[in-house]
Amino acid sequence: MNTVDVRGHLALTRPASVLARGLARLIDFALIWALFCAVFHFSGITPALHWWWLPALLALAGLYGTLFGLGLKLTPGELARGLRAKLPPGEANTSAGRGKLYEPEHPSLPQRGFAIVLTVSSVLLAGALTKRAFLEHPYWRTARESSLTPFLPPLQAPDMTSAEGWTVLPFYFTVGAWPTRFGGQPVFYSLPYEKGPPARFVGRIQARWNPPHALLWFEGPKTPPALVHETYEKLRLCLTVAFPLGSPRCWGVREAALSRHVAEMRSALGPIRSWDLEWFTVETPAIPDPERARGFFLRAEGAERGQDRAILITSRGTHQAFILEYSRHGGADHERARELLTQSIRSLRTSEELAPGRAWTDRQLQDTRLAELQTIRDPDLLMQRLADIQALLLAKLSVDPKTYDTYYHLGGISLTLYRRALAHPDKLRSSEWAAIAKPMIQSAHSYAKDVGPEDRRTHELLNFLLEANKR
Repeated sequence: MNTVDVRGHLALTRPASVLARGLARLIDFALIWALFCAVFHFSGITPALHWWWLPALLALAGLYGTLFGLGLKLTPGELARGLRAKLPPGEANTSAGRGKLYEPEHPSLPQRGFAIVLTVSSVLLAGALTKRAFLEHPYWRTARESSLTPFLPPLQAPDMTSAEGWTVLPFYFTVGAWPTRFGGQPVFYSLPYEKGPPARFVGRIQARWNPPHALLWFEGPKTPPALVHETYEKLRLCLTVAFPLGSPRCWGVREAALSRHVAEMRSALGPIRSWDLEWFTVETPAIPDPERARGFFLRAEGAERGQDRAILITSRGTHQAFILEYSRHGGADHERARELLTQSIRSLRTSEELAPGRAWTDRQLQDTRLAELQTIRDPDLLMQRLADIQALLLAKLSVDPKTYDTYYHLGGISLTLYRRALAHPDKLRSSEWAAIAKPMIQSAHSYAKDVGPEDRRTHELLNFLLEANKR
């Protein structure tokens, strides 16, 4: 009698081929890499090249294999390819070993289709997460270079019928033109209290262009420690070279320059939908090259809000940032605010010294007569003059944080603003002006105590604050 050996088309009698094992490993590696990218994308960790990447990948691969090995005895890639592990006859099936891989002689059509779909899907998923976590991240982006033409705004007396106006003000190591009006309303400023003066700069100054839809922060100089001795030319080369084709030294330069800004923007905006990186130079022929404004724009948009950061780099490598926060649902105002920021940047002149800014504010303050405020009968013009003086005093603080008189006058101007806002409740933004003035008096008093704790006028500032708190 003849013995007939009948085998089904799914019989696991053939050892898995090199191609089958390779395609299974491709699926597994794509999934492991996708997990690795997801960690960077969702955690907000700057995807900077580091030595620990390889051990981290190996550890993730080991964890991946262990988890699937304990349960299914097979990885997703092996399952997708229809592979199975068979132990030699008589050997117990334990977690210590799973045997040799076999594949069906003739895989079914659904099995083949599933394998193709999972292979393509895993590779596409890995590619998409690589793009989001790495290629679109500012650390990996190549900054495009642009040459900006200088902007010279018309400087004239306040016009209450115009939507915008301009004035020249110094902020820290820059001097340039900044809006005095936005959307037909005077631009008022805020000064959050931060311990610093007289030993250090005032930390941050806020220009309230169109709150809450458009707010501009003037940030005091914050040069990353790793870049203290790096010139703007070195930073420009590292940001504009195709990453990571630059020298390994550039990897650290990019991380130091971008990491703080990226982290703060992610914290403020939540999940980022888009990034943009641009190196700019304002080609102003009338001023020496070292004093021309140059640096980089870092822009990001989330679901509801966005930020544009202009980080200026002086000739000696000092970093100073201007940060525009805007609502993406604020109509045309947020686009106009972005345009105004760029115009102001195009008007700037940088310096390594604070003396030019101090000289400018001193001349302007000498020409300011506070007694003249009592003669202004037009409430709109009065508010504009108060806003202009407030801006000038804050500009003075940014270049000279040690002078006590500035804090005292700032408290006095803020009290005047508070009184006038209460006197004209019918005005469109009177409640906002009152809300600005009260914390400004508080900040002026707090800074004054740091700068001149023994000065008798500190008690007057306290009386200003008590008056504001009574209402």
